[in-house]
Amino acid sequence: MVNKKAPQEAMILNNIGPLGRIINIQTSTSQTKDGTNYVMHDEDKNSIYIPYAVSANDVQFVMGIDNHFLNTFDYGGEFIVGNNNTLSGGYYKETKNNAIFASNTDLIDKVQMSMITGYNHTLRDLATGSLIAGKDHTVSGSNQSTVLGTGNTVNTGSANSLTFGLGNTNAASGSLVGGRNNTAGKAAHSSIVMGRNNEVGTTDHDYVAILGGQYNKMTNDTPYSAAYGYYASGNIKGSFEWASGRHLDGSGTGIQGSIQLSQFLLAAVTTDGSGVKLHSLVDGATTRPPIIANQSVMFTAEIIARRRGSTESAAYLITGAIKNDAGTTALVGTPTVTVVGEDDANWGVSVAANNTDDTLDITCTGAAAKTVHWVGTVRFTQTIIA
Repeated sequence: MVNKKAPQEAMILNNIGPLGRIINIQTSTSQTKDGTNYVMHDEDKNSIYIPYAVSANDVQFVMGIDNHFLNTFDYGGEFIVGNNNTLSGGYYKETKNNAIFASNTDLIDKVQMSMITGYNHTLRDLATGSLIAGKDHTVSGSNQSTVLGTGNTVNTGSANSLTFGLGNTNAASGSLVGGRNNTAGKAAHSSIVMGRNNEVGTTDHDYVAILGGQYNKMTNDTPYSAAYGYYASGNIKGSFEWASGRHLDGSGTGIQGSIQLSQFLLAAVTTDGSGVKLHSLVDGATTRPPIIANQSVMFTAEIIARRRGSTESAAYLITGAIKNDAGTTALVGTPTVTVVGEDDANWGVSVAANNTDDTLDITCTGAAAKTVHWVGTVRFTQTIIA
């Protein structure tokens, strides 16, 4: 059936069955301003396969020019409005049921039930329910995800994520990545990365939040941490990191985390008169505050203690300095330990440099037959230089 009503033709091709397996609408002729007709070249027309006769799900609606369905069989339910799109998920790779309002976009291998708008996208293995909008995105294996903006790369492993902004790279499931040129590695499950040129989860598991700023890195094993500012570096599990720039070494190279404040909560439980070191309880860990190579730290520790099943409590304040000189960790001077208040004089705290593990060790001591819960807020003012 051909509708010859000028200035354009609407054609229904390969009409098989009562619904029509392929509905293909494209402009074959159009009138220019001077009244002459332009006739479309064959190479500009849509290229759509003749459907397999026994297929039940291959109804297509295609509107535009130079759209191509490569291979054969198993396409179904495509709604395409735009030009120069290519679908190459045929022959049982099951690209189907997509709504495409885009141009210059490639759908490759099992892109299903997604909404795609904009132009210049390359999409692969989006098995179900993604939303892609904007331009120049490369998205692979990111089911039920949303990608907005320009030039984002969303990789396998980033299911149920939201990526928006410019030039971000996301491979983390359940993550939110926005801003510009940020990177969320596949270890950064359920993380938030905002700002510009920030990086999380490319080495170990992170579950972190970078809420803004620039050039912050949470790439070590620092889950449940947050960073902000300019050139902050992850330090310990469950911490907050804030930086306001960086020092340069003798060659003019910037040093990550060299102008930084770190704060974290540690805990311990004592049941007798033996000492127990304060440590992070994140993920059941026994992590103590690390002192990295060529780092100097002024530290304060505010420690509160309370006995289980009793009204006994205590509070302590520790101030001091510690350094790591190329792997040798030692206190600088003598720390000050202040007893703020204490119901049992047998309780106490002490501090030491652990040169074996390169950590700051804060030891809490209770009393016999008493279960005491200890919590410490530890704050580092730190710099790094060799």
